[in-house]
Amino acid sequence: MPPQKNLMPLGLLIMSLAVVAMNQFTIPRGIAEQTKDHADINVRYARALSELAKHELQQALAENEKATGAFTNVTVERLKNNALIAEERLQHALSGKEHSLHQVHLREVEGNLRIAELNLQNALRLNERLSRMVSEDEMTGLRMSVEVARLALERAKDPAATKSREAHIEWQFDYLRHEMLRLQTRVAELETLARR
Repeated sequence: MPPQKNLMPLGLLIMSLAVVAMNQFTIPRGIAEQTKDHADINVRYARALSELAKHELQQALAENEKATGAFTNVTVERLKNNALIAEERLQHALSGKEHSLHQVHLREVEGNLRIAELNLQNALRLNERLSRMVSEDEMTGLRMSVEVARLALERAKDPAATKSREAHIEWQFDYLRHEMLRLQTRVAELETLARR
């Protein structure tokens, strides 16, 4: 009988250790709630952004219905691309999976290729109607933009090239830098024309 008396405290000790161990491997309640709140705000933000992007696209399409050409085909394509990307970001936020970030990146790169191709097509059409309206230097730049966009898509499809979050950030930084430089150059051209 004496060994049975010792089993009770030993059993309680084992159960106590098990409870302590379980608490070590579970997320404390406060942290779990913070994680849930963080995920919730990310989803709400992504949803609001998606709704805004869709609204802006619908607004542009409605304006084009009223007055043809109110928004250029490039602008409409940018708005479509923005809506697609915003929807992909919402799906990424809802899933919480890292691989879905790659899908968002692919949508961005595919959209940017379409926009680069549209810019080139518009310039070619303009030069057909009005000879040399778009300079050869500008045409070369547009062709180069299409090539860079194609290479960006090829790179984005290669899992080895885009396996990390840093690769996505690097691409976005390069793209934004290019767009900013393009806009600065365009503003400088317009300022020069205004002074003449």
